[in-house]
Amino acid sequence: MALRHIVVRPEAGDIQLEPYGVVFPVTPGDERIPVPLGTDISARGAFTATVIRARAWRAASPLNGLERHPYSVQAFVPLGASRLVVVAAPPGPAPSRLDQLAAIHVPAGWGIAYHPGVWHTGLMGDGMEAALVSMVRRLPDGSDTEFATLPFQIELDPIAN
Repeated sequence: MALRHIVVRPEAGDIQLEPYGVVFPVTPGDERIPVPLGTDISARGAFTATVIRARAWRAASPLNGLERHPYSVQAFVPLGASRLVVVAAPPGPAPSRLDQLAAIHVPAGWGIAYHPGVWHTGLMGDGMEAALVSMVRRLPDGSDTEFATLPFQIELDPIAN
């Protein structure tokens, strides 16, 4: 399988990750964290919260699998002050070309909420493991998650300046 390189983009000045999702502040000491999970009252299933450990991005390469949640936002709330790296592709058919993917930095102190249907790898910590809470709507029949294998492997190159 061919190995392709993708450069991690620096954090955006306006910290928007369109078309993939949005970032939101996670401020230590806040009593509440407003996680943008959506307001579709007709949605089925129940939101679940799972504590996960994201590997450091250098330990996670090479990557070749993606997942998406076609009916739900998926949000990640960091449990510490870690910068994160995300690899994502817009909703639609599973990506088949490198130019359909983006690797993006999420600054420390921010969570991310992917829009429904956005393809993504697992989140990765920048330089270290990161503990996160993952929130997603789960459906009893398992149709809440779809998986795809890329026709190539991705190796992340150092953060672009």
